[in-house]
Amino acid sequence: MNGWHTDLLGGGSLPDEQREALELAVERGYFEEPRAVSIEDLATELGVPRSTASYRLRRATAALAEGFVDGWY
Repeated sequence: MNGWHTDLLGGGSLPDEQREALELAVERGYFEEPRAVSIEDLATELGVPRSTASYRLRRATAALAEGFVDGWY
């Protein structure tokens, strides 16, 4: 998965904490249907409260969505 975040953001960058949360979510199947892992599981693995994991993941996905709409991808 090396470089996927840079490619999708067209040279933009996510804060390390958001990138870490997003990469872990993808690796663990958070975006699969049905979800293979819960936000609670991700938070435990990241060593942060559930609300923090949720916030980081929301901000990262928002940045990707905005990048997509702006034509970065």
